Amino acid sequence: MDDQSLINGLLAKREELSRENADLRERMAILSNNIEALDRVLSGVRV
Repeated sequence: MDDQSLINGLLAKREELSRENADLRERMAILSNNIEALDRVLSGVRV
């Protein structure tokens, strides 16, 4: 494997990880919003 192939492979892996990171951040934001919504509902419930 020559240097250019190695660099291209590393850049491709970096792009893949960056996309996965963005997807996970979006998923975490959705989950956080869902938890906050549940907390709002639960705060209004009296046991």
